Amino acid sequence: MAAFEADCNDGQGEPVACHHVGEFYSVVKDEHNRSAKVYEKNCYGKNYGPSCFNLARLYLAGKGVEQSDSKAETHFELACKDKHLQACYHQAIMLFYAGEDVNNAPTGQPTPSAAGAKPAAVASSNASTTPSTSSVPPGGVLSAQMIQQKRTEALKLFDWACTEGEYDSCYFSGGHYLDPKNNERDPQKAISYLKKSCAANHAPSCFNLAVLYRKGDTNDIGEVVDLKVNPAMKMWDGSLSDGVELTVRSTKAVEEAYIGCSIAVNGVCLTATAYDHEQFTVGLAPETLRRSNLGSLTPGSKVNIERALRADGRNSGHFVQGHIDNTALIVHKWTEGDSLWVKLAVPPNLIKYIVPKGFIALDGTSLTVCDVDTIASTFTIMMVAHTQQSVILPSKAIGDRVNIEVDVLGKLVDASVQASLAQLQAQIDALRVETQALQAQLHQQQPSQPKRH
Repeated sequence: MAAFEADCNDGQGEPVACHHVGEFYSVVKDEHNRSAKVYEKNCYGKNYGPSCFNLARLYLAGKGVEQSDSKAETHFELACKDKHLQACYHQAIMLFYAGEDVNNAPTGQPTPSAAGAKPAAVASSNASTTPSTSSVPPGGVLSAQMIQQKRTEALKLFDWACTEGEYDSCYFSGGHYLDPKNNERDPQKAISYLKKSCAANHAPSCFNLAVLYRKGDTNDIGEVVDLKVNPAMKMWDGSLSDGVELTVRSTKAVEEAYIGCSIAVNGVCLTATAYDHEQFTVGLAPETLRRSNLGSLTPGSKVNIERALRADGRNSGHFVQGHIDNTALIVHKWTEGDSLWVKLAVPPNLIKYIVPKGFIALDGTSLTVCDVDTIASTFTIMMVAHTQQSVILPSKAIGDRVNIEVDVLGKLVDASVQASLAQLQAQIDALRVETQALQAQLHQQQPSQPKRH
């Protein structure tokens, strides 16, 4: 430490050495007043970001200096201008919650290190390398318009810091665009932020991303570009035949696409035959057209898009194969609070596979069955607010049809039971034939009784 102090106190005042001296007095000696002076000299004299950052934290905690949110924000901004990315994150946090208690931050979004601080906006100068903040009227009272302006500035700063590699900022932006109370809610934008931070092994971002990519939860809402008959589809022997091709625009679906990969459209598992940077094409077999609603699509139609589940992904829904059983008819819709109820009718042969609190896939969305009427062959599902905003079912009207896939486990159990019953019935029939044969044999062996006169 003596060497650091010597380097700090010489004529040049080496900033890294001075910073270590400040940390020594703050962390080891617990002399925050002394460390604050070292940090302040290093921050203003040398424009050394890490010292500005540590001084801001002392102002937040009121250690060695008088507690001051405004001075904390000022020093976070100074550190941010020196490309101290963690300081940029803290500055953005204080801007975003200007006039509020940071404890009101939405769940899942990080907050400043000094929990409970009530950020207040401060005047700041323009910076060429980072987004600038606006000044505050005397007294520090912010209008609703200025609060919104500061939130906009904060989001720009989060975005810049995320681009520079500050992954808490990516995580915060992802949480912001997932917040159901946010008018700017955009799950796809949220995913783009979370993917960037998850790629850098930011565990909370990876967790949120896994939840979004759960099986049976739509990855994207795509738009139909074209549905046409291609008269030149090549068969296995080289001959040509008519075939139906569907092209869908979805930048999310093509991110990791390859020729032959599986992509579910409205819950139908299909094979990609072509793709570019924003859309993909699949073929629709006659069986697919008979059993699904894909043949009724037109350019501009919205469709649920889901990529295949990764082997290392979390499965928060149920196993959806993408093998459609038939279509269901929407017969009634109603709301209860912020929940949307939908009642659907299915062919009678499918109702036995649908049970209360069981699974059902509608246009590929994994949902929980609420009530079942086996006589009328109808069932109900309920969607919470988050699901409503992520799939196309709420936009469909009474009388529209949706693709339905019942739980494959129910079909497997039924097939197993039916096979066992068939074997049992065959054994019963064989025993009946054998019994009848024995009875006939016994009848033939019995002596005839003399007639009585």
